[in-house]
Amino acid sequence: MKACASGRGIGDCGECGETAGCHHSDVLEKMRSGAVAAGLLVKTKSADRQKLVEQWTTRLQQTWPCSVLFAADRKAANEWGKT
Repeated sequence: MKACASGRGIGDCGECGETAGCHHSDVLEKMRSGAVAAGLLVKTKSADRQKLVEQWTTRLQQTWPCSVLFAADRKAANEWGKT
């Protein structure tokens, strides 16, 4: 499905204007509903990517506050993995 979106010059299926006739729609809905049921973060079709990343980052920081993934200084985080 990513190949389909890339071939159309869009970032993901949510940006496609042909969702009504898409042959991937059943698979996408099954994947999304399964991911939500498993507690994963799932982008809705009309959501702004940047806002979601900010919201999800905040949520994940609250869940795992000691994670290196959220180091304020990204250079320090990159250096941490090299030691």
